[in-house]
Amino acid sequence: MLVIEPAGLEPAGPAPIASRQRQANRRPLLPKITAGTLPRSASAIFSALIQSAAMVGPKADYNGASRINPVSLRKCPDCGQDVSSAALACPHCGRPNRSRSSPIELSGILIIAVVCAGALIWRLSSQNEAPGDAARALPAETTIAQPTRAGAALTATVGYNRKLLLFRVQNADPYAWTACQLSINVQGVSSGYTREIETIRPGITEAALLPSAEFVDGDGRRFDPATQQLSTLDITCETPQGRRAWGGRFQADR
Repeated sequence: MLVIEPAGLEPAGPAPIASRQRQANRRPLLPKITAGTLPRSASAIFSALIQSAAMVGPKADYNGASRINPVSLRKCPDCGQDVSSAALACPHCGRPNRSRSSPIELSGILIIAVVCAGALIWRLSSQNEAPGDAARALPAETTIAQPTRAGAALTATVGYNRKLLLFRVQNADPYAWTACQLSINVQGVSSGYTREIETIRPGITEAALLPSAEFVDGDGRRFDPATQQLSTLDITCETPQGRRAWGGRFQADR
């Protein structure tokens, strides 16, 4: 009886001896790659790749089953559908999942809060220290002359602004002064630097404002506040009681 088998199929029985020899003589096109078949450096790379693949893949427990972190489901307060606890928002209605807070977001907010608090404390401390430092570094802008004459004298309040280089002479008497002569830095026989003014009326708003550079000496030289120190001011004026005078001394610049 002739049995015809389909082409390409091996018979169900044991393979003939010639067929087994042909299979034994067959060699794979590519050799099996193992750590022993590679050079030393390539073997290290191969081992590292195997370990990396094992770490990246899903972890398995003792019985070979992969362990996957369970994700809990909860009801969305708006639409009532199930929402994953890991979702940023409800996929049905779009409600944000406020119960889920990323540790990175929380740490970023904490860092920003600490930086802002430190900047605020530094600014407040610098503002509290600045006025005291400025007061110690800079002299007073306006100095008031201290009267040096007593008795029947003019009653005046005289100040000098070091920034504007300007005298302010206030008549504190109840009457006007006339034919006034003002002199600065008078020493002994030296008349110092002088300036004349016709009238100084009483009152705060009537105070005379006189630039120090307008004072001249007997040779016509002007007082130079940039190079010369202001020390004294003398005033003589006509009054209803006759000619009277006032003298004052300024505190030296520190």
